[in-house]
Amino acid sequence: MNDKLNDALNEISDKHLLEAETYQKRRFPYWIAAAAAVLTLAVGLTFGLLTPSNPDEPLLDHSRPAPTYASPTAPTLPTTRPTAPPPTDAAPPSSPAPSKPDIHLTYANQVASPSYPQMVQEPQMKDFPDYQAYREAYQNWRDDQQRQYNQPEGYADSLTNFFSSSIAQFLQGEGNTTYSPLNVYMAMAMLAETTGGNSRQQILDLFGVNTIEELRTQAGHVWNAHYCDDGRSTILMANSLWLDHQFPYHQEAADRLAQYYYASTFHGDLGTEVVDQQLRQWLNANTGGLLKEQANNVKLSPNTVFALASTIYFTAGWTDEFSKENTYDEIFHAPTGDMQTLFMHQTRRDTYYRGTNFGAICLSLSGRNLMWLILPDEGYTTEDILKSDEYLRLTLDPGSWYGITYEIHLSLPKFDVVQQQDLIQGMKKLGVTDVFNASASDFSPISSMKNLFVSQINHAARVTIDEEGCTAAAFTVIDAPAAGVPGRVEELYFTLDRPFLFLVTSRDNLPLFAGTVKEP
Repeated sequence: MNDKLNDALNEISDKHLLEAETYQKRRFPYWIAAAAAVLTLAVGLTFGLLTPSNPDEPLLDHSRPAPTYASPTAPTLPTTRPTAPPPTDAAPPSSPAPSKPDIHLTYANQVASPSYPQMVQEPQMKDFPDYQAYREAYQNWRDDQQRQYNQPEGYADSLTNFFSSSIAQFLQGEGNTTYSPLNVYMAMAMLAETTGGNSRQQILDLFGVNTIEELRTQAGHVWNAHYCDDGRSTILMANSLWLDHQFPYHQEAADRLAQYYYASTFHGDLGTEVVDQQLRQWLNANTGGLLKEQANNVKLSPNTVFALASTIYFTAGWTDEFSKENTYDEIFHAPTGDMQTLFMHQTRRDTYYRGTNFGAICLSLSGRNLMWLILPDEGYTTEDILKSDEYLRLTLDPGSWYGITYEIHLSLPKFDVVQQQDLIQGMKKLGVTDVFNASASDFSPISSMKNLFVSQINHAARVTIDEEGCTAAAFTVIDAPAAGVPGRVEELYFTLDRPFLFLVTSRDNLPLFAGTVKEP
């Protein structure tokens, strides 16, 4: 009886609230900060890179309690550069990748760490002696949700162009593609804190804000509106600043990254294998090991003097799970030829939306997140749909669209989409150019050192779905060396047996992850 009551309450609090909001014109998204997904932006800049001050210390220190933030203190600079230990054939020390990221882990050469919000966990009826005690705990949880997610209306309005242009830019290419707009936003916002002059202005223009103060405020709203660790769904974001022993950095910049972006600070000898291992382990720990193969490709330049890293991890279950009994092989019509793959099947009474040359439905995920499935009409490709921002306008504000309710027979291939790419050329096309040119870049907020520039933006993202839900993660490494209204109920068959587009959006309808499935 208690379990049934608990299930009913959960269904009311999520599904019905979501449906009610779908048929209202929602205010424009709140935004950002985290997904099944996960993104890391490491920005390394000229002349030197990272290494723990004592290579013999363990990379992860599990014995230390989760710390509270303290302003990082400038490390004492050695008179000579420490010598990296010689490479060996032995495997680097590592901890097993957790099924869920533990952003509270501390490291041997970590000099400061943030205090993350301690969210109230969603109560379960079975854990309480009576209904009244459960209701009180449930109300406490709802109040905590309101405090965490109640951000100003329209706080992310200026980001529409960034979402549209960057998704179109970074989902190009053959085969499956995926990218995390939210994670790239957070990483590039941190980069803006380290730059000045026109180098900073180009990033501000990309995000549609006028000043760095506006960006800091917006990034704070994005972070708080998306960070979630309440036991129902998970969006965990982590940021970090890596400083070389001999890098003459400005303490104020490190303090701002900690204050506005929850960035931990690490100190070491950048560019050595020891620190590369630690950075990879940090990425894996904060993405649940979902991008382990891609993280192993991360390597900082020996001339890097500082780096920025940002990750996002997302996981949520379907509001209506797929039955494994209804999963079986069918044919998917890939660009390279027909292929057999596992399809999940479900019949659902839901809303179908029509756009120019595409149809779309959305599936509810726990935590009021959504997965949008966008199927191009016959004769059109995902690239054709991405040329217009119509699909994005639908997902940002579905309440303003006319939708028709059908008895939908959904056929959806299980997929595991992963992609790793360099974002530099795409960022140049989006208007960010100066940071890649040593003679034009301005990194004066972080250091007085000249000739710093970004030489690599290594971005990886992965989105996977099964009968239970969606898990996703992403990271980016930047290396900088020197030198609707319901209608009549009819039946509709929505079979995604040819290339299609997907978006995972947050409770504020902002895109956590986007991708194309061409070969599931």
